[in-house]
Amino acid sequence: MAAVGGGDSYWIGLTDRQSEGSWRWTDGTRLYYTNWSPGEPNNGNNVDGEQDCVTLWEKYDFTHWDDLQCDLRINFICQTDIDECSSNNGGCDHNCVNTVGSYRCTCRNGYQESGSSCVDINECHNNNGGCSHNCENDVGSYHCTCRDGYQLSGSTDCIDVNECHNNNGGCSHNCENDVGSYHCTCRDGYQLSGSTDCIDIDECASNPCRNEGTCQDLINEYRCDCSPGWTGATCETDVNECDANNGQGPCDPNNGICQNSPGSYTCWCKVGFDLKEDQHGCKDTDECLDNDGRGPCDHICTDMFGSYRCSCRDGYSTGSDGFSCVDNDDCRSSPCENGATCLDGGGNYTC
Repeated sequence: MAAVGGGDSYWIGLTDRQSEGSWRWTDGTRLYYTNWSPGEPNNGNNVDGEQDCVTLWEKYDFTHWDDLQCDLRINFICQTDIDECSSNNGGCDHNCVNTVGSYRCTCRNGYQESGSSCVDINECHNNNGGCSHNCENDVGSYHCTCRDGYQLSGSTDCIDVNECHNNNGGCSHNCENDVGSYHCTCRDGYQLSGSTDCIDIDECASNPCRNEGTCQDLINEYRCDCSPGWTGATCETDVNECDANNGQGPCDPNNGICQNSPGSYTCWCKVGFDLKEDQHGCKDTDECLDNDGRGPCDHICTDMFGSYRCSCRDGYSTGSDGFSCVDNDDCRSSPCENGATCLDGGGNYTC
């Protein structure tokens, strides 16, 4: 309490004007203790009017109470503090705290005083707000966020997100988690299309099959279907068709000749035989068909299996070449008598 002015008594703000004998403070607060001077209150002995207000009495060194008329002009003591915060929040931005004889302004969490105002505290300026990654200031507060691939653990720490635990990371085949990220991989025989999809690798795209082989694309491999006459994984090896049948291959086993070539073969026939229409078998050559049935012979041609024979008419002999016919000299034996002259006539003679 504070004393105002001077004199031999001081009003203390206690009265029973509204309810005789029931003393209350001027703000309506009930009286919970008394400190009356001896013989007080003595409202009934006062001839000047009712004594409804209380003073501190000089007679007892201002330590005891005395009741007097309320209209006396006496100094006073203020018992009730003025609450400055009750009007317009004391002019404070945020919180108004009343004190005895005064008041003070305070700010809510996340703000600091700037004169009579409250301004936002940027908590991110102090050690990044304690955030392990990103600190984002809010009005009156702040919050932590994490870089892509991380998530908050508590309010400040960031831990790696295993994206593969959620729908396999969207990967069509394999999902591999990285620190702060992840990546997709494909099974053997596939390759990435974009970042998540796997498509079959076309092993035939490089044309691995040789010698007109046909490439069949399979999963993680390919197969070459070789043209006739070729073999091997990529049709790189010639098939020697003539190796079979004691070197005759598919040709005539008796009179044929097999000749291998890259990717193929050719059948020939021995002398005296012609290749059949099937290009494999051999048939006897009739050497006597030409030259009016004489073939290569001068006179008579006799066809034989795989060969032929030339012979001559009477009076002729086969020449040394085996084809020609030579006239016999029938006059050489002097068949004419009695001095007659012998004329050789090609197979006979005339005397």
